[in-house]
Amino acid sequence: MASVWFGAEKLPVTEEPDLVDRRRGLNAINAISPLPRTLLTRSIDDQLPLYYSAHSFQRGNLELRYLRQKIGLAGRYSSMDTVLEACSSAESTLCEISPNSDSEADMNKANDTKLDPFQSTRPDITLQIPGLVGVTSYEYERYDRRRITEKHFWAEYIIDPLETSFKRIPPPQRWEYHVHPDGGLYFIGKAWTIPVLTDIYLYDADSRTRLENIIENVFQYIDKYRITLPSHDVCLVLEFRQSGRCGYYFVDHRTRCLFWLEKYDAMEFLAQVRVQYTPSLIGNEMKSLYWLHNEYFPQARKFPEDAVIELQDILIHAIGDSLTSPQNTSPYGLDDLQKMIGVVNDIRRSGAKGVGSSTVIYRFLHNFYHERLLHLHGEKMARLDVDQSIHPERKRTLLISIFTPFLIFGPSVYLRKLQKISVDSLVRKRDWTALQQELINEWKEITLYATVLLNANVAFLAIQSVDDASLPGSRSPQQRASYFSIVNSVGAIVLALLLVRQHTTTLTSEFLAHRSASIWGLETLALMYSLPYALLLWGMLSFLIAFSVMCFGSGDILTIFMMSVTCFTLFILFLWCISASYEKRPFWYPWIMRKITSQHIEGVLAGRGRMRSGEDLTAGACEDKRV
Repeated sequence: MASVWFGAEKLPVTEEPDLVDRRRGLNAINAISPLPRTLLTRSIDDQLPLYYSAHSFQRGNLELRYLRQKIGLAGRYSSMDTVLEACSSAESTLCEISPNSDSEADMNKANDTKLDPFQSTRPDITLQIPGLVGVTSYEYERYDRRRITEKHFWAEYIIDPLETSFKRIPPPQRWEYHVHPDGGLYFIGKAWTIPVLTDIYLYDADSRTRLENIIENVFQYIDKYRITLPSHDVCLVLEFRQSGRCGYYFVDHRTRCLFWLEKYDAMEFLAQVRVQYTPSLIGNEMKSLYWLHNEYFPQARKFPEDAVIELQDILIHAIGDSLTSPQNTSPYGLDDLQKMIGVVNDIRRSGAKGVGSSTVIYRFLHNFYHERLLHLHGEKMARLDVDQSIHPERKRTLLISIFTPFLIFGPSVYLRKLQKISVDSLVRKRDWTALQQELINEWKEITLYATVLLNANVAFLAIQSVDDASLPGSRSPQQRASYFSIVNSVGAIVLALLLVRQHTTTLTSEFLAHRSASIWGLETLALMYSLPYALLLWGMLSFLIAFSVMCFGSGDILTIFMMSVTCFTLFILFLWCISASYEKRPFWYPWIMRKITSQHIEGVLAGRGRMRSGEDLTAGACEDKRV
């Protein structure tokens, strides 16, 4: 008879006789290849398409982690102690020895009777049960499995007379089935000391036999080493992975935390932030994992009423922050937030507790708790604005410094935009969508301007005097300049069309997250984005040169004088427009008059609030006054 330890209690597990016989086939059923193939598991971004991170795509190689466990390197970054400490900091104490034990004597007695669950002499469960590997709810492969059925062509399908019952076939013994709102089928087994959850198709006898053998081995392992589970409100989740292994994790509903029976490499779900991890930071991500688990199995337990209240409060703050701060850290836009709180209010007002309502609440909570990890919620270096980096600023390289002047300083503008929406390699989908639309509109306008310039060059070359100005066997300076303008115009059109096509079909925020992993990636991307703009300006400049050469070479004094005055005036106007980009202080008087006119600053600038962006104008004005 197997048993499970809860605190100082040892609870028996009732088992059927036939299960004892089936255990003998466990090793054969769980046989694995000695050289496992690498399998990238489902990324969080499939579940949460709001942020993309360059680090999030380095997680999930479970087979590599399995090999580390085989050679004793599992848990290099984190241990079970850290995970339990994180859950404890998130919600008071992690576990009590006994829910009904209040005296200190009872506590001491319980501590004397139990063994240390993390003792170094106990072998890892993944070494004791072949093919078992620890996973998280992020890595759960429910949406990655591709189940295929052959086509069946029926000549007819007869329904019996008076047939009105079309119920599902009863589930196997000791199991009950449930249907997820997404359509997936999962099972809950309550014949063991703690519930066992899985979405393995248990109507298949071989799969059911293999799964039940693994379950029995897990409970035998717990009983053999007298492992104390954190609380009574615990469940076990198992799945057959595409690699052929069996993934597992435990859930403690009292602390809303996942845990394992061995050291677990927490970098599998913490790699999106590169900081010194604290228990409270890990606890936030554990909450995210917990709510994602509930989303996968919404009928496994009673819907918590406090979850709706907590989510409603989170949404109210997010809406208020979005209304008053343009740089808020919410992953959703204001319109989406208002729709979300409308759904939550409807659920709370109607008292709906159905599986669909529960799934929506769980998914929202999962997303918002994951945001707390990304922005170091509650930590010393918490990110308060979305454009605020928590890491040292990366200096620009010599590459962009050299090529920026040749591309008419366009790369600097694009680089600032890219850096603003990819702070610390985190890219919000709505920010990327807004920038993408802005770039597409700009490139379409450049295509139009370049087409007009191309037509102007063709018309210019058709002028008889321009064609006659060249010597036999050569071309005149204005013709050469016009040819250069034509080539630049065609280049601007082709590149702009290519970039528009890429950004409307293939390139996503995942692309920018990968590029932002290094300053080289963003700088080369800024150079590429500025090519249509730079080619158009070079084409316009060369056309102006061609036209000017023709005018100044005409020999007409009035034309030369008129062109000289016009070109000089345009040059001054160009400088004036460009200088506006370098103004950093309040503009009280033109710069020529600032030296001869006393400046009196009156109370025209209100106190700076979060709705005001940019530099602190009040401080700038005071500095200007001292000048």
